[in-house]
Amino acid sequence: MTLDPPARTSYVIPFDTSSHFMLVLSVIKMYGYYLFYGFFWRLEKVVDVFAAMEAFLRLTLLYFSVLGWWRAVGLQRRLMGLMLVLYFSMSFLWALGTTNYGTATRHHMLTWWIIVILGVPSLITKLKHVWLGMLHRLGLINQGATQLKT
Repeated sequence: MTLDPPARTSYVIPFDTSSHFMLVLSVIKMYGYYLFYGFFWRLEKVVDVFAAMEAFLRLTLLYFSVLGWWRAVGLQRRLMGLMLVLYFSMSFLWALGTTNYGTATRHHMLTWWIIVILGVPSLITKLKHVWLGMLHRLGLINQGATQLKT
């Protein structure tokens, strides 16, 4: 009897229950792979580039979601915190039963909207500052102006 090798898109993570520490470490690693697998150093085919770009976009949106929550105050901060808890709990639940990034990509569709709603406003603000700074350095706009020179 021969065992088939794991599929190319599978991330084989041993579920180590030898100690409490190893159990927690295994679960954290499973969750990290679920969120960000498609690592740039593991690209083999063109289709893997999609997974890598999606993982990078997810990381970016998560960063700006947490940044937006951190900067928010009052009721907005509480609501954004609730949405982040919802995102992490839903994605963690899906991560426990997912073993390849093809399935993970489909599962991410269920929670993608949360990090888009939370992360895009902060991302747009950052991109606006970067863009205006570049235009100012190139001399295309005046200090404090938001319109292009004609």
